[in-house]
Amino acid sequence: MKALVTLTVVVGVLGGAFAALKRYQQHVNKAPNIEY
Repeated sequence: MKALVTLTVVVGVLGGAFAALKRYQQHVNKAPNIEY
């Protein structure tokens, strides 16, 4: 059960970081828009 909680936390952190990075790239808007 502890492994499931850890996995959920890791996925949440990575997802939040990825979303923040995408938002930061849109905010800066200096580099060409790269869609993954």
